[in-house]
Amino acid sequence: MVKKMKRHFFKVLIPVFVLLLFGTCSDPIFHEISIEVPIVPPRIAGSPTNFAVYDGSMYVATGNRLWRYNETEKWNSESINGRRILGLAALGTYFYAICEANNGRGVLLKKNSNTWEPVDVDGKNVQGIYVVNVDQVFACVSASEGKYDVYNFETSVNSAGSSDKYLSSVAYLNGVVYNGSSYFLCTEKGIYKDNLPITDSSGINFAGIINLTSTITVAIARNGNLYNVSASSFSSASVGLGSNRRATGALAIWTDGTDYLLLAGGDDLGYSVNSGFAYGYMELVFDSSGVITGNFKTPDGSGISTVTDDVSYNGTIGRNPIKHIFQAPADIDSKKVIFASTQLNGVWSYRERGDKKQWNAER
Repeated sequence: MVKKMKRHFFKVLIPVFVLLLFGTCSDPIFHEISIEVPIVPPRIAGSPTNFAVYDGSMYVATGNRLWRYNETEKWNSESINGRRILGLAALGTYFYAICEANNGRGVLLKKNSNTWEPVDVDGKNVQGIYVVNVDQVFACVSASEGKYDVYNFETSVNSAGSSDKYLSSVAYLNGVVYNGSSYFLCTEKGIYKDNLPITDSSGINFAGIINLTSTITVAIARNGNLYNVSASSFSSASVGLGSNRRATGALAIWTDGTDYLLLAGGDDLGYSVNSGFAYGYMELVFDSSGVITGNFKTPDGSGISTVTDDVSYNGTIGRNPIKHIFQAPADIDSKKVIFASTQLNGVWSYRERGDKKQWNAER
């Protein structure tokens, strides 16, 4: 009889204990769990390249597939001679792709009508490609262990030679911009104005560079600090991602037509795995004149932000390291959707899904 009473007591006690546990735990935690976004398998999987706009569509690549997107047709893919695609660059009527040759070297191809033609960059191993100022191509090629040469040629030429060498034996090239009068080349050990080094930038490990306006340029260092870059000066912007964040180099400008944000990908220094809870990107407000206001913050839906709330951000793209981020122009997507290439989990986007906007893998 006593044993039966004990069993009955525990049968009653356990449900009561569970109710007390859930009732006394932190409500915000359980609220976040209750609205957690189910992650869908990505249509474009793996570790995608950067994004490029060409002939009325947006492009991105993964493996040996080149994916094309616009609002009407959505996603379609093709192969470039069966080769693995390492990077893209496009401007106006010119479209370039770096592909892996059978010997593992990077070869540069240029699209001509419906065919891809090789561009011989002095027979070198091409590692990076940028097209700026309508028709100027900058190609980063391997020179020696840890050193690179940069070639500059016009889009109209089908090959480059030694006479087109722009920089010799420099650190890896992480971006090129044009501010209306000068070219700024961003390397992992400093920035060059045209083909001359900016002295004060020497030795800084830069991850990326971007124009806030047609004449205002900023560069981000790997440690997350932002710098102002101009033809006459170089200085700290006195803002950064924070002491626990490292810049991935992913940079993009977001606008809703009125407000502007600089988006910067960040790695959480507290994690050593390929996904965690503090990756994603951060936001920095600036105005139409390129004047920065405030500091970087995690997207949380407050003030000017790319998202409507922080919970769905933290549980989705915030757990993924971002290699590239891009807002589609209105002529490609009327809603100007934001896309991101993640480190290992494919292409993601922030768009209407169901009854609300959320970050998730593209389908």
